Amino acid sequence: MRPTGHDRPMSSIAFRAMAAIMRVRGCFRDKKGEVERAGVEAGDVVLDFGCGLGFCTLPAADRVGQKGKVYALDIHRLAVETVRRGVQKRGLSNVETICSGLATGIPNDTVDVVLLFNVLPMIEDRAAVMRELHRV
Repeated sequence: MRPTGHDRPMSSIAFRAMAAIMRVRGCFRDKKGEVERAGVEAGDVVLDFGCGLGFCTLPAADRVGQKGKVYALDIHRLAVETVRRGVQKRGLSNVETICSGLATGIPNDTVDVVLLFNVLPMIEDRAAVMRELHRV
């Protein structure tokens, strides 16, 4: 699975180091509350752009329920694999993972809520990302 888009993912070693830090920081985040405050409701279609380790993907999947859907997108294949394992472990069927730096592959005007936490500083072509998010 090769990421598509303008930006390049960090090295696997750098990702693993960042993931270790994120796991510690994640212990102090109210991930469920973040998803609720973002306005995610039952039945929504959510795009978690730059999903990382899935801190918000999994609570969003719980919140949208079986009538909703969550797309978890990240440029790094290890992030996508981490989310995929979490989804399988929980037996969730309403999450689709996407390995990409920009192109979502999601049809126009189908997403209700975009989660974009701690991602923009790492994106070079923010205008292209905003166009894609607006499209979906």
